[in-house]
Amino acid sequence: MRLRDLSIKWKLVTTIMAVSVTAILVSGLILFGYEHDAMEELMERDLGSLARAAAMNTTAALTFDDARAAEDTLSSFSEKPSVEAA
Repeated sequence: MRLRDLSIKWKLVTTIMAVSVTAILVSGLILFGYEHDAMEELMERDLGSLARAAAMNTTAALTFDDARAAEDTLSSFSEKPSVEAA
């Protein structure tokens, strides 16, 4: 069945459905992009504060050349799945 054979009612329904689906898809993509950026920013802040805390905690171990204390401090990073190596 071709478009010109449809009644005006079905033409309107089809047009409204197409516009609605397009709007929902565009909104979903925008929301996904926003959430992705927000998650990256949150992870960056979280890892930054974790790095600052580790730097403060390992200062004494590095000053006094205490490898065991430095290892203990850095081993706490293993609990964070976003940290690849410490």
